[in-house]
Amino acid sequence: MDLDSFLKNHRADLLFSLAICIVVFGIFIVAVPTRTVFEDVEVAYTDTETYYVKEPTEVREAYQEQDPYQDTEYFTDTVPVQVSVPYQDTEYYYQSYTAGAGQYYSTIPTGCSCTGTSFLYDESGVLGVHCVQLNCRESRTVTLYRTETQYQDIQKERPVTKYQTVTKYRNVTRYLDVPKTRQVMRTRIEAQPVEVNWLFGFRAPWELHLPLLSGG
Repeated sequence: MDLDSFLKNHRADLLFSLAICIVVFGIFIVAVPTRTVFEDVEVAYTDTETYYVKEPTEVREAYQEQDPYQDTEYFTDTVPVQVSVPYQDTEYYYQSYTAGAGQYYSTIPTGCSCTGTSFLYDESGVLGVHCVQLNCRESRTVTLYRTETQYQDIQKERPVTKYQTVTKYRNVTRYLDVPKTRQVMRTRIEAQPVEVNWLFGFRAPWELHLPLLSGG
């Protein structure tokens, strides 16, 4: 039997077998290949934990007290004192003025009076009685003194009791935090690789990466 006769007689079987192969291959391509993804998984691990226990301990403690002692205190006392205090005042007195030979006072200044006259010619050449002597009231500033009561500061002293801070020591019981360790179980989130179907994403217990499908 030649090849053409065989193909003609078994054409239906060959087509059915080919279809079965294509379906099986399609199912294989869809269901079997996987790809790797990372999922957060809670993982248990052992850790060392530090904790503290209060334990009594004798310690040397410093404290302070106020101790009295005698001392001398200096202070200022204010007392009255009679003192002579200078001050300025105005003193009035009288001064005489005499005009020169052939001269006279044409006007009498304020505070002055004419105490002497003479027959003299004035500027117009008229002979008349003119004032040639003045007596004037004048003033000047003088320094005088008066007694006043003033207060002065006097340094005095007196005994006083003062206090000073003294540091002393005593034994006391303190409870101190003593560190200790113990093993404990903890959990943490880690990213772990998981194989899933490359198309639908369901988990697969196997690993099969096809470069053309998963890129892995």
